[in-house]
Amino acid sequence: MIRRLRRLAQFSRLFPRLRSRLEYPDCDKYVNETYWQQRGRKYLEEFAEHGEGTKVAFAKQESVFLDVVKTLEFKSVLELGCGFGRMLKLLDDNFRLHQIWGIDVSEHQLGNATRLLNLADKSYIFLQQGNISELDWIPEHSFDLAYTSEVLMHVSDPEGILRSMQRITRKYILILEWQDLTLPFGVSLVAPWCFNHNYRQLCEKVGLVILDAKSVVEKQIMIVAQATSRNNGSPLT
Repeated sequence: MIRRLRRLAQFSRLFPRLRSRLEYPDCDKYVNETYWQQRGRKYLEEFAEHGEGTKVAFAKQESVFLDVVKTLEFKSVLELGCGFGRMLKLLDDNFRLHQIWGIDVSEHQLGNATRLLNLADKSYIFLQQGNISELDWIPEHSFDLAYTSEVLMHVSDPEGILRSMQRITRKYILILEWQDLTLPFGVSLVAPWCFNHNYRQLCEKVGLVILDAKSVVEKQIMIVAQATSRNNGSPLT
């Protein structure tokens, strides 16, 4: 038992797992949709309680995200797993876009996003409750840009989601995700809800053309890719 605890601590797993068992009793039977519907009820409060170091890291993440998307030509955007709308607000505050869409599994998170984005007078912003693994209802080539921010890291097998993103975008795919190249891929190491993926390999596997890849903050990667299909499609209305 002592040896096992030491191994857990060595990989920084002990405290997240103990916390998860106290706050989310079913986390060891992790089901993405169920877990985030539950955790979404208080995620905004969790986010506000982050320490100063984490807040600085998020600020740098947002700055790099804006610098990158400013180099792209797009008028419509979809965020998969938009949460309480942090990244969508960045886009709305800095760009004049025709359509901004966000999808999240948590009704509570979408309620927070509605308030953050002040949707009362913004007919070009749409928030949809749904599972990001089930995107068949979105027509092909509906958006200029589709992206995720710290979402695929919570999915055990993100390949299908990347293929869906490739199908529904006309131009660009951007992923901003946690990745630790020093740890094994494809397993839950840091917490029961957090998986380590090799995103460059995944993008190449599904046929995306990588335009840019860079480190954002420690153990976080941003990849901008272009779908291989260049067909034009009608915007989602």
